[in-house]
Amino acid sequence: MVAELRCSWRSHHEVHAGDAITWYYFLDGALYAFEHVDFEEHCRRVPQIRGVAPGSDLRERMRALLGK
Repeated sequence: MVAELRCSWRSHHEVHAGDAITWYYFLDGALYAFEHVDFEEHCRRVPQIRGVAPGSDLRERMRALLGK
């Protein structure tokens, strides 16, 4: 599954915005791996990759699929 996340942040008279494409990989109906993005102040992106071993080609295949 692929999702687009959006963030907006208002501080005093400033407005910040951000977005991110995330993916969730299901295998036999169970969540197998994912790259999820959390947002911190001012919509700073904090990616979290779980379930993907270092050097795994899954990460690169998902990035290629998503055009990242």
